[in-house]
Amino acid sequence: MIKAVNGQIVAILFWSLTTVAWGAAEPSKPIAMVSDVWCPFTCSPRSSRPGYITEVAKQILEPQGYRTSYRALPWVRAIREVKDGQADILLGSSRDEFPGGVYPPEPVGLVYDSFVVKADDPWRYSGVESLLSRRLGVPKGYDIGLLNRYLAAHPENGLVYIIDGENVSKRGLMMLNAGRIDTYLDVAEVVTYTARKMRHSEGFRFAGKVQNQMNIYLVVSPTRNDSAQLAELLARGIRNLRETGGLKEILSRYGMADWKPPQ
Repeated sequence: MIKAVNGQIVAILFWSLTTVAWGAAEPSKPIAMVSDVWCPFTCSPRSSRPGYITEVAKQILEPQGYRTSYRALPWVRAIREVKDGQADILLGSSRDEFPGGVYPPEPVGLVYDSFVVKADDPWRYSGVESLLSRRLGVPKGYDIGLLNRYLAAHPENGLVYIIDGENVSKRGLMMLNAGRIDTYLDVAEVVTYTARKMRHSEGFRFAGKVQNQMNIYLVVSPTRNDSAQLAELLARGIRNLRETGGLKEILSRYGMADWKPPQ
C-alpha cells in the first residue's frame, strides 16, 4: 500500500514538473475537439457521458489552462476540419484514417472490426469470399483495410453500402434491422453500446471479426505551431492518468477496461 501511494505521488509530481518543463498553456486558451458519435469512445456532446476518449482529453488539457470544446460531426468532415485547422484535436483516429495528423506516441485505445447480422441469420464470416453474396454496410471514412481489399478484388460488386452521418453506428444497425443491408461492419464495443441504447441487443449477433487491431489516438492538427509539443503533452497525460488510477476510473464509467496490459 505504501509503495502504491508513493508511486501515485511520484507520478503526480512528475506530471507537474513536466507541465513546467513544457510551459503551461495561456489561461483559458481554447482547444476545439471533434469526432463523430462512436460510443463509448466518443458520444454526444450533450450527454453527461460524452465518451471516455473525450473525458480523457478534457482531464489532460483543462488542468493545464486549456478551455476545451467538443463537437460531433460526420467522420469525414471531422477529419477535414482538423486537417484544415478549423479544429485542434481529432478524437479516436487511427494512423491510416488521417495520415497528415500529428500523433502522440501513446494511443488512447485499441479497436478491431466485427461483422454484425440479425440474430436469426446463420451466416458467419469465413474470409473475404464469404462476403460476395452479402449486402455489407460500412461507415464512411473509417479505416477498414478489409473493405479496400474487397473492393479492389471485386470492383463489379455493387453490394457495399457506405453509411455517412453523425451517428453511423446507429444508422447501420437501423438499416440492418430494416433489411436494407444484411451485414454491418463496425467496432464491437460500439455495436454493443449502440444496440443497448436502441434497446435492441437481442436482435443482433456478432458473426466474426476482422484481424486488424488498430491503435486509436488523440490527433493534433498539423496546422498548429505547437502540434508536436501538444501531442507530447497528451501522451504524457495518458501515462499519468494510467499511473494514478484516473484512466481506470474514467473507463469504468463506460464499462470498459484499460486496453494496455499491465507490465
